[in-house]
Amino acid sequence: MDRVVIVSNRVMLPKLEKKESTGGLAVALLEALKQNGGVWCGWSGRSVAETPSEMNVTRANQITYATMDLSFEDYNRFYNGYCNEALWPVLHYRLDMAKYQRVNFQYYQNVNALFASRLQKLLKPEDLIWVHDYHFIPIAKKLRALRCTQKMGFFLHVPWPAKEILMALPDHRELVESLLEYDIIGFQTKSYVIAFMDYVVRE
Repeated sequence: MDRVVIVSNRVMLPKLEKKESTGGLAVALLEALKQNGGVWCGWSGRSVAETPSEMNVTRANQITYATMDLSFEDYNRFYNGYCNEALWPVLHYRLDMAKYQRVNFQYYQNVNALFASRLQKLLKPEDLIWVHDYHFIPIAKKLRALRCTQKMGFFLHVPWPAKEILMALPDHRELVESLLEYDIIGFQTKSYVIAFMDYVVRE
């Protein structure tokens, strides 16, 4: 079996595995990696003065954990600013909660590019890259720009809204074009697939 490389916002590091507050996704990913080995890449959970030039890499139980600290500015603009204030509300049909700043979208792109450049150094030609959730929608496009040809899949763990809702987000086209860089895209329900295809066909 080819090696699986998982990318998700948070990574359950070995010392955190027994915490009861850990989400179901992290538990499921950990079990899959324990059975087959692989790489788990994501944010370390730490904010620092400046984003380091290298990832933190540790190995335990056949799993390579590759995490990256984020600068305070990257964290606030990428995570709090774009992911939580703009993207999350739109994906959940909550336009009343959405707060948009173009600069935050640029940080979203920049942080994804940072993760891609650091992750590329750890990849093998036959790896299968499996990306989770809206924080890393652009990472496949960033990896493709670095000439990564590995198979890449994406799964969205939140709703995908109707075309008319999504288009309230100024960056809707860039987001969908980034998703189309994946070899396979997964949604939670058939209705979300239909909404996505409706956007692709009509827009």
